[in-house]
Amino acid sequence: MCVILVIDDHPAICFAVKAVLEKEPGFTVATSRGGQVLLQLHQHAPQLLILDIALENEDGLLLLPRIREHYPDCKILIHSGLPAQSYAGRALQAGADGFISKQTSLLHLLPACHLLLNGYTVFPTGIALQSLSDNTRDPRQLLAKFSNREMVVLRLLQEGKSHKAIADQLALSHKTVSTYKARILEKSGANSIEQLTEWLAADAASP
Repeated sequence: MCVILVIDDHPAICFAVKAVLEKEPGFTVATSRGGQVLLQLHQHAPQLLILDIALENEDGLLLLPRIREHYPDCKILIHSGLPAQSYAGRALQAGADGFISKQTSLLHLLPACHLLLNGYTVFPTGIALQSLSDNTRDPRQLLAKFSNREMVVLRLLQEGKSHKAIADQLALSHKTVSTYKARILEKSGANSIEQLTEWLAADAASP
């Protein structure tokens, strides 16, 4: 019996993923919202973890190195609504074995799980972080300049969260969050998070 653990803040997604995967003989699926991920891995001992990035109280991208350190044999599939072109390469570098967008049909999850369990990786074609010069402001390359922690802070700022809320969620000081924000603006050349968001949105809309 193969145990699969699905961690996602959205109960409807957990229900749907469980329904799809448990149609496969030999698969048993446990689901949970974010929180104490390492403890849940210890309790369920899954062969495969399906993990969202944007969890309410944790961040899957930052959890990946810790999961890989403590559970090196567990396969990890990132299942995220965040853009693959920005996050799949980072997930690969952080230790994930695969990345599937939530925009993709759930029917693709089952073959992806089989591939991972048989030792393959599953990532969108052509995913790779580009090397950047320090002075580039090409919106297609901006996100690759940021560290994983800066990416998390940027996402939370874009969601409209205050510095205090971000500090509480990531167990940081208010000053540290301000420092991350300053680094994001310095690396991007943007004058504000709003301007940076506009650049990235324009890039996403371009063919």
